[in-house]
Amino acid sequence: MPEITFHKIPYRYLMVSILFLIWIVVYLQRVNIGILLVDERFLADLGLVGQSAKQGLLMTLFLIPYAFSNVVGAPIGDLLGPRKTMLLGLFIAASAMFMGALAGSFAIMLSARILLGIGQGIHYPTQSIIVSNWFPVEERGKANAVYGMGCIGPLLAGPIFTYLIAVWGWEYVLYLAGVLGFIFLIPLFNKMVTDYPKQNPYIKKSEKQYLQEAVPPGQKLTADSSVTKAIKPILQSSTFWLILVAYSAYLSIWWGIVTWVPQYLAVARGFSLESLGWLASIPYGSAALGVFLGGFISDRLSKRSIFGIVGLTGASLCILLAALVSSNFLAAALVVSAPIFNQMFYAPIWTIVQSTFPTHLMGTGTGMVNGIANLISAAAPVIIGGLIQWSGSYGVGLMYLTLFGILGALCSLIMMRRGY
Repeated sequence: MPEITFHKIPYRYLMVSILFLIWIVVYLQRVNIGILLVDERFLADLGLVGQSAKQGLLMTLFLIPYAFSNVVGAPIGDLLGPRKTMLLGLFIAASAMFMGALAGSFAIMLSARILLGIGQGIHYPTQSIIVSNWFPVEERGKANAVYGMGCIGPLLAGPIFTYLIAVWGWEYVLYLAGVLGFIFLIPLFNKMVTDYPKQNPYIKKSEKQYLQEAVPPGQKLTADSSVTKAIKPILQSSTFWLILVAYSAYLSIWWGIVTWVPQYLAVARGFSLESLGWLASIPYGSAALGVFLGGFISDRLSKRSIFGIVGLTGASLCILLAALVSSNFLAAALVVSAPIFNQMFYAPIWTIVQSTFPTHLMGTGTGMVNGIANLISAAAPVIIGGLIQWSGSYGVGLMYLTLFGILGALCSLIMMRRGY
């Protein structure tokens, strides 16, 4: 097969750009339920009018299997290899989209959301394995940032999904997300994305030779390796627990912002529904900017955990000040700025993970960190809501994120003292 080049860009960066596009599709599949829940026909078709608890289940029963699938399914990535595992995860997720589009009842739609969680949970750790296999340590921050900027997906989702619902109906939102998922199986089938550089038919020989020397291969998990043997050394690592707490703080801040900021700005700060449309989308653009800055700058520093200290502390202070200042516009500016600081930690934390776990445990370690942290952070919106209801103040509820963020920053400080 011919070598693929684009000016002087190394093939590994073209490949991670494919992962970026796949990550956008993953986000489009994940967040579409939020748009669908404001469509009256969708609610009527599935018998969800006035059924807030059932509506909430559509997100909850995605997050729970997603988190467990990260942990339980992660060894699949170590055993089969990331390309085959990513194929499996994308196929399951795309199939779930079509299952949801054809759903004639709430039970079938709920089953589709569970299936989506399983597919995306299997898929997530493969990204980290590929970066670990393809990039030298000094480039992994940039690589993690490139695909991580796929979090801009929700910024694109709003206008696209709203148009489809208005013109063709809610089913076509799911059809589009499903078709895109199947389309991105093609570069995986064609081996444009592979487990290792030596397996790729498109990479230049000079780059392949460089990567064979710069990224030494690690031990491979074999079929007779038990899951217990794979997990035990990870659980015995104190660094794993520091990473887990710091990443849980990062995710809690993110889910807290996504869930509560629109209502906070509307109820506590008096912003109109019209202005909320663009204000609620800004955090996703801010998040992409933060991912970019953290990834590209961290490759120039020897200790990447400093981004946990700066990022989590900065996000915590933005949230705290937003609750305290009297100016509504300043409060809005602070809460939409918080994701810039928070997301600066995304690429560095995964680079730390990729430098901590051996190659044959990369999928398992990544899955455990992401799965457990998602379970912990899934509680953040509920805790914040309970604190708001108990105190009658959004400031008290948001204080939870500030305190958790400071805890994550302290764990990052310990990691920095250990040389990470």
